[in-house]
Order: sequence, then structure tokens, then C-alpha cells
Amino acid sequence: MPSISQLYSVSDSEEPNPWLVRNGYLYFGQNYGGNPENNGYIKKLKLDDLTETTIFGPRHRWAMWKAVLDNKNNRLIFVGEADDDGGTLRAGITIVDLDNDTATLVLHPNTGDCNEFIGVALDYKNNRLIVGERVTGGITTGSNYPNGGGLWSIPLDTITDPSTWSRVYEDPDYAEWRHIVVFKDKVYASLFRSGTKSVIVSSSDLQTWNTVDQSSDPNVTLGLDADDDMIAYVVVDSSGNIVVKWSKDGSTWNSVNVTTAPSPANIQLRIIGKYIVVLIGDTANYKTDVYIVDTENVTVSQIATGLAGHIGNGIGVFDGQQKFYFGTKTSATPSYIYALEFDSKRVLSLSLSNPNPSPGETVTLEATLLENGNPVSGVEIEFYVIYFMQTGHCATGELIGSATTDSDGKASISYTVPSDAEGKIVFRALYKG
Repeated sequence: MPSISQLYSVSDSEEPNPWLVRNGYLYFGQNYGGNPENNGYIKKLKLDDLTETTIFGPRHRWAMWKAVLDNKNNRLIFVGEADDDGGTLRAGITIVDLDNDTATLVLHPNTGDCNEFIGVALDYKNNRLIVGERVTGGITTGSNYPNGGGLWSIPLDTITDPSTWSRVYEDPDYAEWRHIVVFKDKVYASLFRSGTKSVIVSSSDLQTWNTVDQSSDPNVTLGLDADDDMIAYVVVDSSGNIVVKWSKDGSTWNSVNVTTAPSPANIQLRIIGKYIVVLIGDTANYKTDVYIVDTENVTVSQIATGLAGHIGNGIGVFDGQQKFYFGTKTSATPSYIYALEFDSKRVLSLSLSNPNPSPGETVTLEATLLENGNPVSGVEIEFYVIYFMQTGHCATGELIGSATTDSDGKASISYTVPSDAEGKIVFRALYKG
């Protein structure tokens, strides 16, 4: 059974948002709320000793609500708001170059109609970011606050030049774009306007939007996530139940009831292999409950209740092995980062005969499964490959095949990299126990 522990206490922010685990560090945004000087930061936390390193900041009124990992260009991109050098609040993005952990802040001049940003999706097929405006929050100069509702297309190649950013659509109800994902050549979004609208919508062209589902409680935000294999979202039904729905093709949907929804609430979810982690934030009482949906067995397990702080706008990050990290928002500092650990007794590691195979080369993948340091035999391990030139998701990937562990807890498989492969390739081993 997965377990949750409080990993870290943040003393000078009410809302930390973890977004990436790399080389033993947890990268997170630290929004300005709760900071005495109203400053925000990007930091990384060394996971073995919990020491902080500041990558960006202090920046006055810096609050970036979402981030995406651009593996193709090895950078982490945050969206939100910050003050410019003259003290005017602007919508903008922050780009962290992961080669050297340097950050670049790019602010929109707001000469037109632009609230701060909140939702973002990486669309490699069209070489762009899809970014949505917030409704509540800071008033950006030149915006139509408190309306908002704008959707933006930002080219990846000219991301640092705001003159190339295009406002391509405006929601007619001026709802904010809480979540945006790309799945099977469609764009899906969770739209929210407190007390008025809470829906899941989809579009093939960013111009015509169709309602996929609608919540019965317009005071509850709806979580939405997708990887290459699955899309999932949450709604509140007419009986006040939280219902998680998921699909492998965007047409046939499965569903399961989780629990009764608090109201108002902020509900997030995150797909991790066959599991969907559901984070239910009671925004009135600053508490979070955590559930896990097993999509193969269609079961629901409660993992934690009453965690300090409610889940905010961040949806957390999975380290690709065993741990999922998320932050909670509090009414006053400190705020917290939690770690959800899957099956802590069993440790799966993966090695390659060549860590950097070339196109056309055959490589051997070997996984080792241990329980309390001892090998586990007779267990099926699945092997996957991810081509980051094709996808923006740090997902499970494309299935190569499976193998059974031997008496040493080892399972191996061979894979030939396609001759036309380009860009970064990642392999993953998955144990579904």
C-alpha cells in the first residue's frame, strides 16, 4: 500500500509547486504569497539532505501556477505572472535551462487583452505552447480583468519574443483555463469560473470547443491530466460525488466514484502508469485528502486524509520510479511538500548495455527487482521507450515487451532503436505490483 510523508516545510511561501525530479533534486516554484516581501522563487531541493538551492529570484509578485518539461530543448517552462522592473504586474513565463540551471523571465507587455496565465500544454506536433489565462488573481495592465478567458499559442522557437505570442480564442463565459492537455491530436481543457462554470472541453483547432463533461458543482475545480496512453479528469455528479473518468482513446470512457466532494474545493489528479492519484483540496479548511484509482482493477483506495494545506494549482510530479511529490497551499506559512511512495519495500532499477544507443543500434535493457534488499523472482516486468521528439509527456511510453524476473530478480529484453530516430530517447521499466 502506498504511503505519504511530509517531506519538507517551506517557511516563506504559502504555495510550493514541485515540477521536476532530476539528478537527485526536486525542482519547485515558490509563489510569493506568504513571503514578507511578496517575492517568488524557483528552487531545487536536494532530496538526500533537503538542502535548498535558489535558481531564480527573488522576484516581486512572482507566481507561476503551472509548468511543463520541454525535453526536446532540455528546459522547464513556468507560466503565471510577475512584476516587471517598474513594478507593474504582467502575465509571463519563466524558462529554466536545465543544462546550467539558469532562468529567463519573459513578460507580456499587456498592450492588449491579457490576464495572468494559469494553464499550459506542450504541443510538439505544432511546435508550440498552448497557454490559458486566469480569471482571479492579479490585475495585469491592459487586461479585461476580472473577465479573462483568453487562450494563447506561443511558438517554441520564439518563446522569448512576446510579439510572436498569439491570443487565438476567448471563452465566451470568460472562464479560466485551469488545465490544458494534448491527447490523440485533440486539445482538452478544464474551464472554471467560480459559481458559474466548471466543465471539461475539447477542440481539434483551438477555435471550436465541444463540452466533454460538466460538473454539477460550479464551486469545485476539475482536475485533468493526460499522457501518451491515457486521459483522465474528475467531475462532481448530481449527488455531490467526485467521479474520476478515464479513456485510452478519447471516445470510450470508464468511471468510478471516489468520495463526496467538499465545496468549495480544488481537485487535482495525476496519471502514474495504471494509477490515477486524486488530490482533493478542501479550500475552506485548508486540508487535502488523497485517493488512488487503480484503472486496471477499477478500485479506489484512500491513502491520506486531512493533510495540512489544500492542494493548490500545481498537480505534482512523479520521479519515474517510486515517488510522487506535491505541494499544499496554507493560509499562512509554513506550507508543505509531501512525498507519496509506491510500494516502498520493492525497488526496481534499470540498466542499459549502452546508455546512449545510436539509431539502428540494438541495446539490452536489464531490470532488477528487490524487496528489502533481496531479489524477487517470477514477477513480470514491462519495458517501455519514450521518444521526446514526439511527445511532451514524461509518460510511461511505448511498450517494447515484457520479461519475468529470474532467481536474481533480473529481467531483460533487447530493443533496436529505429534508424530514423532522433532526439532524446528514454527507457523505462514498470513493475505493476
